[in-house]
Amino acid sequence: MAYIILNSRKKKEIKNSILKQFGLREEPPELKDCILALNKKREKVYMVSGDIKELNLEEINISTLGVYLCTIEKDGIRMSIEGSQMIGPYAENTLTLSDEEAGKWVNGQNLLIEGLSSRINKRGYILIRHLSAEGKSDFLGCGKIAGGRIINYVPKERRIAEINP
Repeated sequence: MAYIILNSRKKKEIKNSILKQFGLREEPPELKDCILALNKKREKVYMVSGDIKELNLEEINISTLGVYLCTIEKDGIRMSIEGSQMIGPYAENTLTLSDEEAGKWVNGQNLLIEGLSSRINKRGYILIRHLSAEGKSDFLGCGKIAGGRIINYVPKERRIAEINP
């Protein structure tokens, strides 16, 4: 796969889009000093260590690079599960799910908005989280509000069939 290291202008554009789209109160420390690489074919953005600058990416056959942060879509930025966990604690644009809703989400099901509309304040992409009985907040990824539902992007290989309490 062809990766390119993003220059500071493009990196700033992506970071500003994430800050604005998800209503971040501040920039997460992980994003401040990281290097962003773009998979040109899939428009996926990865966070990588600064040591990557020492490598010639054209000469190396790399299947994946760093931590998958997000995908640049035509209508916004869709965060990965890891990306949502990274920025989630700083974000305003989140939806907190009940135990039952979280179970459906990690199973790969889309959620109907009818019961959630009072908890959603905009359209587009939203971070999904679950608040446990102990008060621990777990970010479960990113969904897209469209057509009366929240579209689930949890990959098939990462879905969980059943959650045990």
